[in-house]
Amino acid sequence: MIGCMACDLTAWRDELHGGEIGRTDAWVVEHCVGPLGVGTLIIKPVRHCVGLWDSTDDEAADLGPVMR
Repeated sequence: MIGCMACDLTAWRDELHGGEIGRTDAWVVEHCVGPLGVGTLIIKPVRHCVGLWDSTDDEAADLGPVMR
């Protein structure tokens, strides 16, 4: 979704310092942008969604292995 900072970073429309760490079809792991500081990683969905409750069954099944 254009205009969403998280989506813009995932789609490489904005610069992501440190780059992307990993990606599956459903999730991306990248460095945090903001006050948490260097070394903080986040796992976020590839597609735009508001929260985990919006995850599809396939996305939810993929999250555990990504976290591990």
